[in-house]
Amino acid sequence: MGSIRTTRPLAAVLLSLLVALALATACSRGERPGGQAVQPGVASTAVVADQARQAPAAGAPEMSVPASTGTTALGVFDRFVIRTAELSLSVSDVGQALVAIRQLTVDAGGFVLSSSTYAQGDDKTGGTAVLTVQVPSERFDQFLNQVRTSPLVVEVEREQLQSQDVTEEYLDLDARLRNLQATEQRYLALLDRATTIEEILRVEQELSRIRYEIEQVTGRKQYLERHIAYAQATITLVPAPAPQEPGGPAFDFARAVERAWRASLRFIGGVAEIIVMSVVFLWWLWPILAVLAALVLRWRGRRQATGATHP
Repeated sequence: MGSIRTTRPLAAVLLSLLVALALATACSRGERPGGQAVQPGVASTAVVADQARQAPAAGAPEMSVPASTGTTALGVFDRFVIRTAELSLSVSDVGQALVAIRQLTVDAGGFVLSSSTYAQGDDKTGGTAVLTVQVPSERFDQFLNQVRTSPLVVEVEREQLQSQDVTEEYLDLDARLRNLQATEQRYLALLDRATTIEEILRVEQELSRIRYEIEQVTGRKQYLERHIAYAQATITLVPAPAPQEPGGPAFDFARAVERAWRASLRFIGGVAEIIVMSVVFLWWLWPILAVLAALVLRWRGRRQATGATHP
């Protein structure tokens, strides 16, 4: 009897341990590794959704979704900036300054886009020059400093620097171009599998549209790349005013005679021009005046003859 009484409590303890172990195993199976419980039927739905996300529908373009790693795409790339400058310089000699800036541009690895010279005054000695140059962006600041400190530059009258950040546009164009090229490859694969004329024409129509968009995006991207790599400067050169003497301008007899001679020539030329214009403009009046003069002379001749006959 004593052995039976001792065995019953031991069996009860063992049975309780087995029930607790079974409950713990069931709870561990009903939880995810992260500690969240999964309801029946929800796990299968999540698996199907993941498979549908990984396998896009046939013919649909694949969109690359960046992973959320905590850093944006801009952190991987440098900033893409278009830089421009406008300078107005007062120089001692416009011609020599123009040649010097062209040489500085070539030395910096750039090139001259346009150059114009405008003469002013009667003697054509004064004038202005405007040139537009492009130099590599990494040497742009050095180039501008060399232009400002040139010995021919008397004063920097105006300077305007501008920077345009096109990083977002450039990255957007790059992503669009990659997606369009991938879509073009899929349409080419569909074109190889097309069997009817209708299918071929439809695929070729879509290919033409995709390639047109590729050309547009490529052209815009190349434009940005050129202006990012080369900064542009528009430089205006004007002659510096001649320094005046402290005592005031002295009388120059030779210069006064020269100016009077030129003024007289201009006056004579103006009078001669007026006479020529009058003669040419009144061409229809001269025959009438000639006929009237002939009649007057004839009438006076007859009158003189009559007077001589009857004294």
